Amino acid sequence: MVGEALGRNYDSSETKNARTHEFTDGATEVSAPVDGVEQSIRDVLDAIRNEDDIEENARTLSQLYLDEIQSRADLLITVHYKKYDEDFAAILKTPYLEGAHEIDLSDSDTTEVFIENERVIQEETDKSVLYPQYDVYEEEMDESQAQLFQANGASHYSSYWYGFLKLAEKKHPDELVERGLKEQARESDTGAAFGSYREFIENGSIETDADSASSLESGDVTVRIAGRSLRVSLEELRESRNVQLARDGDQFYLVLSDIEPEITVGSGQGRKSVFADLDGIPDIEDVF
Repeated sequence: MVGEALGRNYDSSETKNARTHEFTDGATEVSAPVDGVEQSIRDVLDAIRNEDDIEENARTLSQLYLDEIQSRADLLITVHYKKYDEDFAAILKTPYLEGAHEIDLSDSDTTEVFIENERVIQEETDKSVLYPQYDVYEEEMDESQAQLFQANGASHYSSYWYGFLKLAEKKHPDELVERGLKEQARESDTGAAFGSYREFIENGSIETDADSASSLESGDVTVRIAGRSLRVSLEELRESRNVQLARDGDQFYLVLSDIEPEITVGSGQGRKSVFADLDGIPDIEDVF
């Protein structure tokens, strides 16, 4: 389960359900009592990294999770693991196994319960936290950040999953673009974010906070043409010569260009090319 979380691509423009979050100041404030000792959330996570009373610290995290608004009563698995010669903590969430709330952790058969249900847990793990963030290229650890995954995060990235650890919100570029354009459309007399395509090309800024501005251009919008939908980034729509909107009278075109287009069937290792080469494709002058 931890290996699956480690293998995810965090903060990719193409992936909305795996993100790196910064801890807020609240994560270092005393708020999580463990055995009567007041600790911060960061203290609890660091204790798990150091294999210090994992059971009690896991119980504390579970209570913080249950106290969070809109949290789901599922099974949380808190673990210590080693990677890159460093110590880490992970929190994994999976739907409750039938009767899991009745498991006696002091019972010698507890291990057997998890072995019997191992396949179910692995296949249905829907959220995870890895702490701290580790940059495999720079070989650097950042204890001010944690990496989160949410299986349904592409359509709905739940705030309770980062809220109970006092992590800051992290918007995906697509979400920033959607929020900014919708707000501009609401304030516009035309009901659209921009008065025209020309206005967007010449001065198509979107109002946002300074921290989010750098991510905005990689956010996508949907172009629907000829009964098909294609998602392109604002940067591509505004600046790329490979993605062009054009018109001929009342007829509009979306022109995509590339020196090595791929036409395939299937996916992953089973993907196959439809054509051995692209000889025979007509010149653009013959099409238009």
